Amino acid sequence: MNVDVKVLSSELWVSLVAWLCSMFSSLLSCVERLDIRSRDTTFRCGVDAGPWLELFHPFIAVQSLYVSKDVGPFVAVALQGLTGDRATGVLPVLRELFFEPSGSLWESIQSFMAARQLLNRPVTVHYC
Repeated sequence: MNVDVKVLSSELWVSLVAWLCSMFSSLLSCVERLDIRSRDTTFRCGVDAGPWLELFHPFIAVQSLYVSKDVGPFVAVALQGLTGDRATGVLPVLRELFFEPSGSLWESIQSFMAARQLLNRPVTVHYC
């Protein structure tokens, strides 16, 4: 089962989508591929990782995460804060992360990738 989430244009909308996803968490718990895109090419959001992490919580079976260029920096910042055991608390079975090239995403997610490696749950990052 695949799910394609279209995030609108603000942190409030990310929080709203996260809340809606939590309402349907039993249905979303079997999703293996998650695509996150914005409909707005000028997507802007704050740097608070909380709403993004809440958005990911229901997706416990996601193995592949595809993130569009405009949303990528915000997702990278959210993942950046997941170190130690927290690195598997969100998207616990994630194996592949697909980003569209944008800025310095690689540097932003190094701590997340290192933590996943230490927990024997590595994530491969692809730029597409």
